[in-house]
Amino acid sequence: MRELPNDIYRRKRSRVRRRRTVLACAVIAVLAVIITAIQSPATNRYNPKNDLKNPQSVVAKTPLSDPSTTTTIASTPTTIDPGLLPQTNVQPANSSVALQNSMRNLFYGITQDSIATALKSFFTLDSYLSVKSLQDDAYDYAARLVFEFSLDVEAAHNYIASQGKATFVGVYVPSANVHYVSPGVCYNRLGYWMVPDSRLLYSVNGKTYSIGIASLISWRGTWYVVHLGAISRPSRVGVVDSPATGVGPPGPSGGC
Repeated sequence: MRELPNDIYRRKRSRVRRRRTVLACAVIAVLAVIITAIQSPATNRYNPKNDLKNPQSVVAKTPLSDPSTTTTIASTPTTIDPGLLPQTNVQPANSSVALQNSMRNLFYGITQDSIATALKSFFTLDSYLSVKSLQDDAYDYAARLVFEFSLDVEAAHNYIASQGKATFVGVYVPSANVHYVSPGVCYNRLGYWMVPDSRLLYSVNGKTYSIGIASLISWRGTWYVVHLGAISRPSRVGVVDSPATGVGPPGPSGGC
C-alpha cells in the first residue's frame, strides 16, 4: 500500500525527534562535566581531549547544579526550549527587556564565575542542531562552543573581579554591524541574523566599563551569545574581548 505524504512526513519527523533526543542526552552529560569542572580546583579542570571519550564516568561523580538561581533573571516567559520550534527570519531588537534580562544573566554568570548561570544567555543545543550541518554538530557544540565559552567566562570573571565590585549596566548592540547570514554559508542549513562585538556594560565605583561579546546570533527573533571572548583563537585559553573604559569600540562588521 502506497504511503500518503502526511504519513511520510510524520515518519521523518519521528526519526528527527529520536536523533535529537539521543544527541541531547549525550551533550547534557558533556555540559554537566564542563559546568562542574570549570568551577572546580585547577587540578581537576575539564579536559575535552580526555573527558569527552567517556563523559558518563565523570558525570556520575559531578552532578549538574546551579548555585546562583536566586539572582538570575528568566530570559523567556516559557519553559519550552525555543530550539524545538522552527527558525524565523525576524531580526531581533537591539534593545529590549528580554535582551537586557539575558545579558544580566551573562553578567551574573561572569561575576559569580558560574558557567551554569552564564549559559542562560547562550545559543541552545537544539537551535544549533537545527542550524548547523557538520559531521558531528553535538560534539562541536559541547567540545568547542561551550568549552570555549566557559574559558571566556572565567577570564572575564578574573578581569572584572580585579577592578572591584561590579554592577550590571546594560548591553550595546551596534545596529550598523547587524547582518543576515544566509543558508549554505559557514556550514549552515538555516539562516540567522548575526552581530559581532556588541558591548557588555558595567560600572565599578560609579565609573562605566565594558567588554566585548564576540558574536550574537538570532533564533526566532531573539539574540543569543554564541562566542564571548573570541570567535577563533590560537590556543584553547580564555579571552576577554576588547576591555575598555566607557562603551568602548564595537568591532568591524562581517563574520558568521
